[in-house]
Amino acid sequence: MRRCWRWGALALGTLAGVAGAQDEAPSLAAFLLRQTGSANSAQCHHIAHIARPQAHRHVGLIASCTDNADGSRQAWVFVADEAATGPIKLQVLSAPFDFGGSRHYVELVQAQGAQRFSIQINYRGGCGTSFDRFRIAFHQGDWVVAGLDSQSTNCGAPGEGTGSSRQERSADFLTGRVEERDYQHNKLVARRTHVDEFRRFALSDFDPFDPAYGPR
Repeated sequence: MRRCWRWGALALGTLAGVAGAQDEAPSLAAFLLRQTGSANSAQCHHIAHIARPQAHRHVGLIASCTDNADGSRQAWVFVADEAATGPIKLQVLSAPFDFGGSRHYVELVQAQGAQRFSIQINYRGGCGTSFDRFRIAFHQGDWVVAGLDSQSTNCGAPGEGTGSSRQERSADFLTGRVEERDYQHNKLVARRTHVDEFRRFALSDFDPFDPAYGPR
């Protein structure tokens, strides 16, 4: 299911991972048009904008506005800086991953400062909506996936409200701490904590469906 991508005449190897000096565009609109095929489609662009003294920062998930033959789309997570009088310059761009179909979609992208942001991906299901919220941070000189908060809904007992029975899991990939919580009728019925060993998840290798992030 992987991976096919083009950026004009530039080779993929120069863009995946930490961006080089040539990875620039004259504006955010030009970058989005080159990357996704559209400069302003809400279907393809999920971006948070961070105001900074020297340059604005743009972070988020973007996807091709054109489906592949099998109905899938290519998508990327990126961080880019845009100087007030200069071009937009990529800081990191993930390798492309498949992000198509009607079951999952980006709910929101939120910035928690210039070096932290989160991306929430929702999943439609017969028993309600579940989600994965990825926490991304600049850590020890690199952009990494720092943690994952997940919620999975159950159908529950007859007459129980949608989503009132669910499992929640929060994993900190930097410390290894994992907390799991079970709810029934919106009441906490079980809580477990433990420590796992996680490898370092570079943002350049981000794939929201990678099982290495753990169960959810």
